[in-house]
Amino acid sequence: QALLVSEYFYYKNSLEGERHSNLFISKLLRKRGLMLGISVGEKYRNLRGIEMQRENLSHFDRESRKKITGHESKWMQSIMDEYYTNPEALKREAYEMIKKYALD
Repeated sequence: QALLVSEYFYYKNSLEGERHSNLFISKLLRKRGLMLGISVGEKYRNLRGIEMQRENLSHFDRESRKKITGHESKWMQSIMDEYYTNPEALKREAYEMIKKYALD
């Protein structure tokens, strides 16, 4: 969650950056799943799922004019509020995940 939110804010004004970020997040989370012994099938943290998560997060962005659709998860509001309260803590958490599960 921290990684997704940190990447969301870092690339939110760059379509090309978002595309790169979505692919990075998907690959990292799939690799993490494998390392944790989780069955990583075709749909597990795939690119389309990450794109949908990013879109749903945007509904909680205070600068966005998007409305809540009902497809969002409760954790999204919570993690976005956490980011607005202490963005550096969330960024550190995301960085630690990247270090731990760094892609080859």
